[in-house]
Amino acid sequence: MRLYISALFLLAVVLPISCGKLGPADGKLETYTISSDLETVVQEGQKNLFASNIEGVFFQNGDFASTDFALSGKQSIKLDENQVYGLNINIDDLQEGQFVRASIWQKEGGSDGTLIATVKGADYSHSFRTYYDVKSQTEKGWVQHYLTFVVTKGVENVSFYIFSGKKLAYFDDIKVEVLAKAPKNKLSKRLEVVFPEASKHKLNGYINDALKSEIIASKNKKYVKAKILTDGDSSSIKIKLKGDWTDHLKSGKTSYRIKMRGDAAFDGLVSFSIQHPKTRNYLHEWVIHKIADGIDLLATEYDFI
Repeated sequence: MRLYISALFLLAVVLPISCGKLGPADGKLETYTISSDLETVVQEGQKNLFASNIEGVFFQNGDFASTDFALSGKQSIKLDENQVYGLNINIDDLQEGQFVRASIWQKEGGSDGTLIATVKGADYSHSFRTYYDVKSQTEKGWVQHYLTFVVTKGVENVSFYIFSGKKLAYFDDIKVEVLAKAPKNKLSKRLEVVFPEASKHKLNGYINDALKSEIIASKNKKYVKAKILTDGDSSSIKIKLKGDWTDHLKSGKTSYRIKMRGDAAFDGLVSFSIQHPKTRNYLHEWVIHKIADGIDLLATEYDFI
């Protein structure tokens, strides 16, 4: 068995104040960025809000601005065990095929500090969240949270927010980028999976059920039909969720086990797995595989795609 890993890096940001309609009226996929260095707090009605780079668009919780620490400028947002959520924002004009990339920086606090993006449609809700990687700290003790995902059919809105982990934590420099499509990477080998609507509906149900229980149970690992496209050719496959824990669902790219149908093969394989590099500690496991190959130890074939 060869193990394939999708090569997009991840992490995300923020929940409820609406951004309004940022996309074009003609329905074309749009590219725009919403960002804030949390330096400017404005009063809107009864609320204090952080101003963004777009006039009339704000991040919530300006009351919690703090000058204790700052990545840029003079202030950040301070959360703790009492105020655990912040910088809420809601985007309700996303369209199928757009690519969302969000980031924020965190200083101090526990490893439970995170960025969360909740994607909602008419009949489903799915959350992506980031993880605090202490090894990624800068010299000043800041860690960047980063998340990406592609907008799928039926998405009605995406809400973003940060979570303190119920401990003292500071966050600064938030950015949400909406691109017309996912940027191309430099990997030569590519795999495109196409899901029929019935299969997508079943998988969304399995994912929602797994997220509620925080484990991917066997009842949520049932195969559905799909196709893969490679070099213009289409091959039938059956595909199911992979993994035991929900980190396989929260990385921004879902982990799957794939089996080819009929006499077809992909790169000589009739069965293989794909997952985000984060579920395998990025390059760490790849390096271990290379070491095993170098000293003639048995190891699965392992690559990026």
